[in-house]
Amino acid sequence: MFLAYASSLRSGQLGRQVGAAITSKSGDVIAVGCNDVPKPGGGLYWPGPEDRRDHILEIDSNDEQIEKIVSSLVESIGDHVDQTRIEQLRKEFRARLEITEYGRAVHAEMDVLLTCARSGVSPVGGILYVTTFPCHNCTRHILAAGIQRVYYIEPYPKSRAAELHEDAIVVEEKSLRQHRGPRWKLPYTHFVGIGPRRYFDLFSLNLSSGFELQRKAGGRTLSLDDSKSWPRVPMSPISYLQRERELIAEFSAIFHSAGGQQTD
Repeated sequence: MFLAYASSLRSGQLGRQVGAAITSKSGDVIAVGCNDVPKPGGGLYWPGPEDRRDHILEIDSNDEQIEKIVSSLVESIGDHVDQTRIEQLRKEFRARLEITEYGRAVHAEMDVLLTCARSGVSPVGGILYVTTFPCHNCTRHILAAGIQRVYYIEPYPKSRAAELHEDAIVVEEKSLRQHRGPRWKLPYTHFVGIGPRRYFDLFSLNLSSGFELQRKAGGRTLSLDDSKSWPRVPMSPISYLQRERELIAEFSAIFHSAGGQQTD
């Protein structure tokens, strides 16, 4: 998942940056990918004189097409309502048009599968790690490619994958065994483990914000005494639960001072 996250940082998309990585059945990383605009000849655009990504063209093609659809809808009813209502309808239409089909970028999941194809390695039976829940467009490719399991971090409300592919995927399954056999479904599982932003902190010797870790002296490994150890990374003096309680108390005080009534 750390490699998927690192790959996402390559993306120059105007929306979210998404990264993906595929491991083989034996656990080897066979491909990584991110969401960005494809270039002729294969792969994605990179910085340089030939770069034609969205931030270079200074426009998001998906947003542009949504605006055209909204304008077309408003024009079709414009003679029957006043200008104020037209502007309200514009806002409502934009909010409801949750489409992604007009974006120029290859999604990270598609990019990582295409990388497998260009490299001549098979993703069949592999595990896909992706920083965001796959959309319904990517899901059809994930299924067709033969991926065995998907791990994701962030949700993606626009995805209709669970609805459109109810026959083929299962989200947040509790037991794989009940989905084996003729009715086996591809599991989409929320990632649990060391978050990619903390990976350097916990596993690097001295390259990040974690305290430097010394593992040898005089060519010999050092024995670690758990009773004398300390946290690998600097810790906050209070937990997030304590911070939440303090914020709730502060908000309640402001609310009461403004004459509000407390609710559950």
